[in-house]
Amino acid sequence: MMRRIAVVGDKLDNDGEVCSYEGPQFLVHGHQAALIGGAAYCPVCKTIGYIAKDGGPRRMNFFISEIAAHDDVVVCGCSEHPRIFATLAGEAWYDDMAESLGVIKSRSAANSGNSAATTEPAKQAGSEGKHTSWFYVQDSVTGEPLRNQDYVARVVSVEQTGKTDANGNAKIETDKVSTVDMHVTFSTPKRQLNPGRAA
Repeated sequence: MMRRIAVVGDKLDNDGEVCSYEGPQFLVHGHQAALIGGAAYCPVCKTIGYIAKDGGPRRMNFFISEIAAHDDVVVCGCSEHPRIFATLAGEAWYDDMAESLGVIKSRSAANSGNSAATTEPAKQAGSEGKHTSWFYVQDSVTGEPLRNQDYVARVVSVEQTGKTDANGNAKIETDKVSTVDMHVTFSTPKRQLNPGRAA
């Protein structure tokens, strides 16, 4: 599907905005192109989130980065991620190949065995080579991100270990598009737990 290229200064559907960045610039009608993994401000949760793909997987490449498009999501602290409403690039469009390659969709899955929930994907790099996905990990009761927590991810029968970042995001890398089974280790909440029921 043809989608307008997103640029710095484009608004989000919740009145947030794509942030500028330092480094090499790719200008589209005088505006710095927005990048997958780049920053965007969310006024609802008052955090800086990162831009993630949604829709067709193909994006225009800029060095080792990919350029974001209209309707890509911003992964922030909100339970429903805002979308980029691209307008500033004017008539600059790019085909995300959704019709032939399928789509990447954000989805939520709660883990009923503990108080963790994940929201994916956040980003995936190109259709060839390494794929990187970011998972936002949060307490399913309080909604707070599980920051700096150890995790184990099983991808195609191979275990990867790591630690969520200061925002509660976990980075998983694969050689191809794959199902990811992730388990997060965290301290029990400081509240009464009721065995046999969701806490």
